[in-house]
Amino acid sequence: NAEVLYVQNGLSREHFPCVKVPPPHGAPLRVLVEGHWNVGFKGVPETFEILETVPHDVALEIGWLTAASGGQRPRVRGEAVQVYERLPIDRVRHALQQYDVLLKLSKVEGVFGPPLEMFSQGGTAITYTVTGSDEYMVHGLNSLLVEPHNRMQIARYLKTLATTPGYVSYLRANALRTARSHPDWEDSTTVLEERLSALHRGGYRNAHVRAPLGALATLRAPML
Repeated sequence: NAEVLYVQNGLSREHFPCVKVPPPHGAPLRVLVEGHWNVGFKGVPETFEILETVPHDVALEIGWLTAASGGQRPRVRGEAVQVYERLPIDRVRHALQQYDVLLKLSKVEGVFGPPLEMFSQGGTAITYTVTGSDEYMVHGLNSLLVEPHNRMQIARYLKTLATTPGYVSYLRANALRTARSHPDWEDSTTVLEERLSALHRGGYRNAHVRAPLGALATLRAPML
């Protein structure tokens, strides 16, 4: 019987303004891996292992977006992976636009932002069914979701996308629609502030809202 206050996470329109249309695509399928190398639950080494299992007759172009590569320079099928390391936030969207699919195989998440950022730039995503994916990802409509550790399914989906360009276009178009309809951070923090204020007016003691108000102050600070 507990009361739950739920507000969607936002999308930064400043750094990730939605493109007008998904960028053109064709063969090979352009796949962007995302995450830190040395953070185990991000699953980056595992992701590159999975990419090696995709049949070699499936055309892929691989990139890696990371804030910390750990000095790694991975290769897939003997080819060097394009690494985008420590990009300024205002340049990340330009890297996203170069790829069709974000492949992010984290096993734990909170604010699951990268797939939504990819959606805003006209791409789709393949991820595990982690916390946050259910907020805006719909399997088969704007993205593809897989139960954690199902490596074979990831490889099968990559082959499907590489050989079915019409399906890629369908997912990308719906992903962009999702991003356009999603609230930005200003809207989300305004709603959160209003609902917390309503709770306070309803008789909740300050102790009940101190933590979320502190989180709100952290979100608001960059906007002031």
